[in-house]
Amino acid sequence: MTDFDRMTRSAATVRRDLFDGGPDDGCCFCAELAGERTEVHDVYPQLASRLVLETDRFVAMPSLGQLAPGHLLLVPREHVTSFGELDADTRREAQDLYYRLRVGLSRRFSPVVSFEHGSPPGASSGGCGIVHAHVHFVPIGDRSLALPCATGDGWKPSSEFGSTAASVG
Repeated sequence: MTDFDRMTRSAATVRRDLFDGGPDDGCCFCAELAGERTEVHDVYPQLASRLVLETDRFVAMPSLGQLAPGHLLLVPREHVTSFGELDADTRREAQDLYYRLRVGLSRRFSPVVSFEHGSPPGASSGGCGIVHAHVHFVPIGDRSLALPCATGDGWKPSSEFGSTAASVG
């Protein structure tokens, strides 16, 4: 490996090399952003073909589990489990990108619902098996009309999970 190759490796690869078993060990987002071959390559052969927006600290890309056309993810390049772990400058950039993506998707598709999918610091697993902070942006179209109009409408207790759990009625 040349000196240039060493200097230009991604931070995720360097962390993986220096801290084997560290917080991003086995993280699919870190691997993909480091250019490693993952199962995503079957859908997007080149990372650049998946990126909608890219900065030094973030990428925006389509979700592989599309809930609606236009469903994007905002992903920090740094391996963190929650946007709350980012420093103040990085959070400001995230907020700017958040609003740019919401406005752009709303113009192109429909109003957008967005939510963070993160895990508490130090988590070893997360929903859908991804322990790397990301925000989902989902254009909802007229789907909001199908939601209950008030908390609890259309929901009923689920005896299978106890009296505090609920299931869709």
